[in-house]
Amino acid sequence: MNIQQKDLGIFFQNIGLNVSEAYHEGIMANISILSTYASMIDEFPLSDREEPAAQYEPHHP
Repeated sequence: MNIQQKDLGIFFQNIGLNVSEAYHEGIMANISILSTYASMIDEFPLSDREEPAAQYEPHHP
């Protein structure tokens, strides 16, 4: 999804949110950061044969 700051008001109206324009710059900064993270995840190479983990076990150093 590619959202421009000028379109935020319309976007919020469409989803039923009332967000002050004072917050739009910060929202755009967060969208940019999250878009970068999403691209990194999307570009991570995984084969179609990868199996999901049965259980998540975080690494403890």
